[in-house]
Amino acid sequence: MQAARQETRCPAAPPDGNKTLNSFYRIPTTYGIITHGLQPSIDMSRLEVNTTLILIENSEVEVRKTKAETEQTRAEIIGAARRAFHEFGVSRTSLEKVAQMAGVTRGAIYWHFDNKAMLFYAMRDQVLAYLTPIDADLISGDMSDPLDAIEKFLFGLTDALENNPLLRQTFEIMLWRCEYVNEFATVLHEVIRPRLDFLSVLKSLYERAAHRGFLRPMLDPEAMAYDTLSFTTGLLHHWLIALGDCQRCPQIRKSIRDHIALRRRDPLLEAR
Repeated sequence: MQAARQETRCPAAPPDGNKTLNSFYRIPTTYGIITHGLQPSIDMSRLEVNTTLILIENSEVEVRKTKAETEQTRAEIIGAARRAFHEFGVSRTSLEKVAQMAGVTRGAIYWHFDNKAMLFYAMRDQVLAYLTPIDADLISGDMSDPLDAIEKFLFGLTDALENNPLLRQTFEIMLWRCEYVNEFATVLHEVIRPRLDFLSVLKSLYERAAHRGFLRPMLDPEAMAYDTLSFTTGLLHHWLIALGDCQRCPQIRKSIRDHIALRRRDPLLEAR
């Protein structure tokens, strides 16, 4: 007598529109699978392949989702750190305070950053991209008059500080709200490194200006580079302070034009 075919019954299939491969409601032990809306005879090898592909696709979606969520959490931590550093100062901001402001645990902070110094670097690096377009003319060498490139950079820097709150806050933190002592003593060397790079670029531009006849005679390119570096440092301080005083902003722009004009060669003056 032929053995009766045994069946394992599961809950009824979901209504149309919610069909999935997991909506099996009758799974006979003889593998003649009956699913909602499907015929009883299904090639198991094809079903296994399709199931594997679905699992892979779902895994890839989860990986992308997890990566996006991780990046979002990291960005939120950096944003919270910037707000905390700006409000309380770097030395008085603990990672626990950053975690509270970001709405995450301290463990999440340490997952992304080894210490407060690394978080400080990340905060700074996040806004450096805003300066890339401004640096383009300064380092490309495409402008025929190198002095024009320096002047354009200085105007671009002040415009960026005026129009980008994140950049402005970050400069204020680095200039006024951070004590470079103890664990942050080594951070100072990293902070001033871009200034040294800027000094090197300025020296090259002034040398090029002298070679092309744009720099006023008797002016030393290296001395002019140091002078413009000092001018730019002071400019940053005054510009950040003057943003609350619209009457002072035009004067600062005029000081940029005057700074470059004093270095330009003046044929009329030389003819006297």
